[in-house]
Amino acid sequence: MFKLFATVIFLVPFSLLFAQGIIEAEGSIKLGDSNETSPLAGTMRWNGQDFEGYDGSDWQSLTGQNTVPNFSNGLLTDIDGNVYRTVTIDGDIWMAENLRATHFNDGRDIPHVPNNAVWTQTRTDKYPGYCWINNDENYKYPYGALYNWFVADNVNICPVGWHVPARQEWLNMRDALGGFTVAGGQLKSTGTLQSGNGLWETPNTDANNSTGFTAVSGGSRTSQGVFLWFGEHAYWWTATESNPNTLAYTIWLEHDSGDFNWTDFNKDVGFSIRCKKD
Repeated sequence: MFKLFATVIFLVPFSLLFAQGIIEAEGSIKLGDSNETSPLAGTMRWNGQDFEGYDGSDWQSLTGQNTVPNFSNGLLTDIDGNVYRTVTIDGDIWMAENLRATHFNDGRDIPHVPNNAVWTQTRTDKYPGYCWINNDENYKYPYGALYNWFVADNVNICPVGWHVPARQEWLNMRDALGGFTVAGGQLKSTGTLQSGNGLWETPNTDANNSTGFTAVSGGSRTSQGVFLWFGEHAYWWTATESNPNTLAYTIWLEHDSGDFNWTDFNKDVGFSIRCKKD
């Protein structure tokens, strides 16, 4: 018998498989989300993307649509109500999904900048901005938003108690995973777009997602506003500048390598953001 949380968020019809049993409900049932990490076995919840049931030790997908391993049982909610999985790597807690917030944690809007000319101007004006991949909000799940560095540099971009990690924090994670030639594969989600079981272009070399970080390839938006590398590269801003006027460091993974890479880019380029717990 599944316990349903009292907080009402979603109204959905469903027929779900869990623990080798079938749950069927005619019409609809109302579900709320929960941040409990050790509820009673049989508890069911909505995590923001998928229905899950607690089997006594871990949350498990009830629909089979979410095949991401649940490594930490943690959840994080941003100011917009978006719910993210979290994962622990070498003692540090990271978001296991890309940020998709459209407000800073103090309630201020993050400017939405779909226009190419305005996007380019953000470097001169040092103006924060975000967009969706290909200016299509349907990419919000599971890729998150693309942000320029002026968003990443704002202390209010992550939920309270979290921050955009500095370059060295990313490199510490890389080293803990065995170095730049192997760390990338441990961070990448598995499968390929071509085979219908993943979010990377083939061959998605060395991807095993053994950390649960679940990197997806959202590509980038150039200084001119052009969307590139979708399916091939995953990029995340760091909080570290390489040139106070123009450049900041980014971390990136690629579809045809298990390498963990870093370099610098113009601050008006659009990349993903992952937050790390303080």
